[in-house]
Formats: sequence, structure tokens, C-alpha cells
Amino acid sequence: MNILKKQIVIKTLLVALLVNLADLSIFATPLNNQKDPHPIYTPIGLDKFYTKRSGKIHVALNLSPFYQHSGSAKNKDYVKVPAGDIKGQWDMFGVFLNAPESVQADIKSTGSGTKYPNLHTATTALYAIATGGRTKYTELTDVLKTALNDTPGTSRPFDPDTYNYNYESNKINYEKLGLRGQLNFEIGAGIGLLTKGGVADYRQGPKFDYESVFAADYSGSAGTTDPSATSIYTGFLSSDMRDKIFKDLKMSIDSVRTTVLEDTLVQAYWQLPIKLKDKSGDTVVTMVPYLAVGAWLPTCQKRDTNRLFTMSGGNDSHYGLAADFALSFDFPEMVQASIGGGLVGYDAKELKNYPVPTHKYQSGFYPWKANIKRDPGVTWYMNVSMKAPDFIKDLSAYFDFVYTQHERDTITVKGSDLPTTDDYKTLFLPQQLEEESDWTSQQYNIGMDYRITPHLVFGAGLQAQLTGKRVYRPTTILGTVKLEF
Repeated sequence: MNILKKQIVIKTLLVALLVNLADLSIFATPLNNQKDPHPIYTPIGLDKFYTKRSGKIHVALNLSPFYQHSGSAKNKDYVKVPAGDIKGQWDMFGVFLNAPESVQADIKSTGSGTKYPNLHTATTALYAIATGGRTKYTELTDVLKTALNDTPGTSRPFDPDTYNYNYESNKINYEKLGLRGQLNFEIGAGIGLLTKGGVADYRQGPKFDYESVFAADYSGSAGTTDPSATSIYTGFLSSDMRDKIFKDLKMSIDSVRTTVLEDTLVQAYWQLPIKLKDKSGDTVVTMVPYLAVGAWLPTCQKRDTNRLFTMSGGNDSHYGLAADFALSFDFPEMVQASIGGGLVGYDAKELKNYPVPTHKYQSGFYPWKANIKRDPGVTWYMNVSMKAPDFIKDLSAYFDFVYTQHERDTITVKGSDLPTTDDYKTLFLPQQLEEESDWTSQQYNIGMDYRITPHLVFGAGLQAQLTGKRVYRPTTILGTVKLEF
């Protein structure tokens, strides 16, 4: 009986003490980033769990080397596709669809072309497609003349289903290797401050594949060679001509490998443990509401839109204002559960020479550029998390399910560096960019950590995607060394 009374007294004192303490709850606040929408920084994933402390002041430092890889994505229909086809296969014929009038005049000229010599060469080749091949190949001359407002033999608007050989599947291989860190400082009374960020070396490059029937026709791999297909391939769609055309557009499709800083989050949070007792007065669960506000700082440089395979290490130069909430339940000596969410709003920014579509059938890349104002939509998320603390002595396990959604951006064309003969107000289609800007992601995080000493913890974690829309499907493996005092 005395032992039972002592246990009750001890539990009461612990709960009274915990009401005045904070826990190490560091949210994995989302990014507006379709390659890495919800980065993790520790094996605890979203880290919304209640942790008992022995003192009012607490400092923790996590250093987490990580590796991330993706070769596929989910498109607008939630279908798995090669990563480079996230917004559709690459349509090379798109360079001609509603091209600026100044470009059309240059590539149709009787000379060799001045600003776009390689596009001029391709235009000349497509005006003289070899005959004797399949109809869908020989018709391309009239399709091109129709697109360029020339005088075709027969008017033939571009049809992506009929002329699908102009599309390439882009099998991107993406890898990222880096170090992420987070520093947490708690001052008592449920108040804490944190910062987190990282540095990463990433590699991303294309591998293009044409539609299989066209590839067989121009190469003769099926036993016969289609002369019209061969003429189209050598004059327009070969890898050599592709590289030259992108040179005309002042764009690079070379593979990219570079080291970047990731964006940095600075956040303040507050929480208050609330004890819930049974009829006998014993605490059966501790309920912990949590609120946090903070800001994403664009410490990663803006993505270079002239190099098509560069990527952002954060919110692509935008500042973000973040708010998070959670409600956690700590069942003594059992499990912990947490439900929560959050959102991030971003500042508007003007961007010069940004690729904007000029035709609804352009996909994969946009050849012509405008000066725009981009006002990103809100990114928000909801999560369900579980923790099994010390299920084996000093070994704990963690699990998160996270749903993240980015709402549609607002994009306004402000001008263009094209000649004044091109009316940028009617030429560009910012609404198409807006329609492509929303995305969703459903991911899970699994992690474990082992406490070596009261001040040293080792851990490992895994993050993978279940499904999504217009997002890469990255898998992240992470290890952590944690020091806390």
C-alpha cells in the first residue's frame, strides 16, 4: 500500500513539473517544392511527440546526413511517369506553336536566319520532308505551315494524338546527397525556439526516348525505313538538332550537378501539457496542444530557368510565413499519438525571362519567355503520427502519414524582352502555368533512434511517397547524431 501511495505521489509531482516544461517538437514544415515537398530532418519525422524533461532549459542539436533519389513522378492524373514527364512529355514541335511573330519572320526567311539559325534549318527541313512515308509524317509540312501562318497545301492544325512522334519521354535521374541540421532551444514555460536547414549536392540529367513506332520507322529497326520519318528525325528531332535548337532558345538541357544551400526555417513554438485523470486520480493520458509560427528564409539561390535541369533547394527564392498546430496524446508507458497540420503563405515576386506557354499543346518545356509576377498559393498539410517510446530499452520507433497540398499560384505577365512587334499581352498564356502549379503529395516517414547516453542519440529514418499529383516520387534515407543538454 505504501508503494502504491509513493507511485501516486511521484506521478502527481511529475505531471506538475511537466506542465512547466516544453518538449522537443520540431515540425517538418512543408515547402513549395515538387521535388521534395516535405523534407525531414531527423528520424522522428514530423517530430510532434511529447518528451518529458528533467529541467527547464534544454538544448538539442541534430546533424543528419541524407541521401535522396527519384526516377519517377506522379502527373496531373496521379499516374506514375518518368520524372521528366511530370507536366507532360516534351513536345519539340511546341517551338512552332503560336511562336512570336518576330521568330516566325526569322525562321521563315529566305536567308539562313539571324537570331534562330538552327530553328531556321529545322523549318527548312520540315518544309521539304521526303515523300513515300506514312501519311502522318508527310502531312507535317502542312501542319508546320499552318502553325507558322504560312500558305499550306492543306490547312492542318496540330493534333497531339496524330503527330505524337514529336513528343519525347524524359527519363530524368535525380539524386541528392547532403547534410541537414536543426537546433532547438527551450527556455521553459512551454516556449521554445528552433532553426533548421541544410546543404546538398544534387545531380539531375535527362534521357530522352521517342515513341516506339517512330523510333522503329526512322531507324529501320523493324526491318524497313520510312523515308519521311528519317527526314523528320535528321532535320528536326535528332539529339544533335535538339541541342542546337535549345541553343537558339538560349536554354541548356545539359545534366546539372551542383551544391546548394537549402532554405532555412526559423520558428517559435508554445505548448502546454494537460493531465487527464481517471476516477482514482491517476493520470491516464497527457494531452498536449501545440502552436508554432515561423518563417522560411530563401537561403537557397533562385533556380536558373535557362538551365532546365537546375532545381530549387527550397521555395524558389520566396519568403514563407509558416504556422503549425498539433494535439498530442501521451499514454504513460504505452504509445503516443499526434494529429496536426500547418500551412505556409508566400510573398509575391517578379521574375524576369521566365518560360511561359504560348499554346495549349506545349508541354515539357516552354520555349518563349516573359517577365512575370508570381504569387504562390498556400501550401498546407495534415498529419497522423505514432510513437513507441522505449519499446525496447532506450530504443524508440516513429511513424508519420502526411498529406500535403499546394494551392494554385496567381501569375501575371508584366512584359517581355521580345521585340515590340510581339504583343506579350495576347501571346502568353499565364493561366496555363497557373493550372499546372497546384500539386499534392502523400508520404510516410518511418524512423528509429537509440539513446547511447543521456546526452547522445543515434538514429535512422526513411521517407517515401504513397501517391500524389505533379510531384516527384523521392525516397530519402537519413541518419542522425543528436546531442542534447
